[in-house]
Amino acid sequence: MNYGEVLMHITRMGKIKVKPFEKWQGSQIKDWEFEMELLNVGQNIESLNAIANFPIGSIPWVVRIELLARCITKINGEPFFTQEDLDTYNKEHNLESENSISLLELRKIFIRKWDQVVVNKLEEEYNKLDQEYQKKLLGGIVAPENLQEEEKKKAEEVVQKITQEVENLPKLDIQAS
Repeated sequence: MNYGEVLMHITRMGKIKVKPFEKWQGSQIKDWEFEMELLNVGQNIESLNAIANFPIGSIPWVVRIELLARCITKINGEPFFTQEDLDTYNKEHNLESENSISLLELRKIFIRKWDQVVVNKLEEEYNKLDQEYQKKLLGGIVAPENLQEEEKKKAEEVVQKITQEVENLPKLDIQAS
């Protein structure tokens, strides 16, 4: 048995369908559904390698673009660009052989054209998926550094309550024998 392969299969990355803009009343994208999946270690390394040559000031945005280009698999049930879309784009822009772009590059081109609030909201949804996946892997227990602010407050309240109960316990008079 290869434990590396077993671990890969039993910890498959999470996948989720979200409607991140449903509270945006009056928005044309209010009902849009995005299917996202968590990136694996290899994809995260590819993302980091892709940002290596960018100026330091642009890195936060480039990281978001790299993340979304890799994690969004479908929009409204349709693939987030297909090979046919890529072929059409390359043909329309006279990009042939070594000058042609990849499917990933096509996704990044379009994500760069999205509004900042859209990118931020989609990144927020990805981070929620990551948190839920961590809870699942850890059996519902999440390390304190990964808890959201609201969850931190609840945990602090429980600790404070227990501390008060312990302080109210009768003191035992233990003398050294």
